[in-house]
Amino acid sequence: KAKMRAARTRWQTSLLALCARNGETPQLASIRTPAALIDTLALQRNILRMQQRADGAGVALRPHIKTHKCMEIAKLQLAAGATGVTASKPYEALAFIERGVPSVTIAYPFLEKDGVHELLQSAAEHGCRDLRFVVDSQA
Repeated sequence: KAKMRAARTRWQTSLLALCARNGETPQLASIRTPAALIDTLALQRNILRMQQRADGAGVALRPHIKTHKCMEIAKLQLAAGATGVTASKPYEALAFIERGVPSVTIAYPFLEKDGVHELLQSAAEHGCRDLRFVVDSQA
């Protein structure tokens, strides 16, 4: 129970800090769902832990955004040292490109020729200097 109370307190503190920036101070019980409540201390700790592991292994970290799909979290990952983000779908990649992520990898092959052109054009317009496509072959 103490762990649950501590986690709830962290969430409430994080939520209140976030809302205070917007001039609001809601109580946890008053939040309507769906709503994402994020333990920001755990989030930051996990981001730093993953970055330290990647740095220790001498590899570039490109976190997959398929779970959070959130620019604010991607910014935290990039600020911690990630070299870019990885997306599953072209439209997910496009959303992050349009918000200024400098390096985006699309992890799954797709065949839409127009989609490739749209991604390349958007990357050029929004300063995405490194757009990567994962490809596969039946050979």
